[in-house]
Amino acid sequence: MKKKSANSSKSSSLAAGRAVLAAETQALQAATARLDENFSRVVDLIQRASGKVVVVGLGKSGHVAHSVAATLCSLGTPAVYLHASEAAHGDIGIVGRGDVVILISKSGATPELVRLAPALRATGAKLVALVGNLRSPLAGEADAVLDASVAREADPLGLAPTWLLRKRRNFPWRILPERIPPGNWAAMLLYAWPMSCMGWTK
Repeated sequence: MKKKSANSSKSSSLAAGRAVLAAETQALQAATARLDENFSRVVDLIQRASGKVVVVGLGKSGHVAHSVAATLCSLGTPAVYLHASEAAHGDIGIVGRGDVVILISKSGATPELVRLAPALRATGAKLVALVGNLRSPLAGEADAVLDASVAREADPLGLAPTWLLRKRRNFPWRILPERIPPGNWAAMLLYAWPMSCMGWTK
């Protein structure tokens, strides 16, 4: 019985893993298809910049921002990561005329980034928004916008980017509203929360 249960668990994990990879592959194919002159404009802004690239994000987008800044440095383009909240407490001083600032936000409405955008523009830096909503406040503030939207995320609620480990560990979805501060992402989660009571929680 235990062996059968173990085999069933492995089969379920493989199916979930393949579903995640399939969803992410589809997202990459869609991103490839919609790549347009905005991408070329961002590349041009970075190549022509007399200063550095400053990458800004918060939460999971902050981790992505860290990675982008590190990758640009590895490729010979001076870049730094700027924490959105810390920027409001003086760290914005690292941004200057001639810099290119990349603002990363899934919703495009992260309050800390939206409040920061006018101050960043006042420095004379060029703003690039990497967002999942082209009609968002950050998109409206930017000199160039990159579309990072996806049809759906790879989890049953369409919210979290990686579902596999949470499913494998029977992650209790009901506790997520307690862990995420109020905002668009949290609002979507609270909207979908009743779904998590239909079999996705322990």
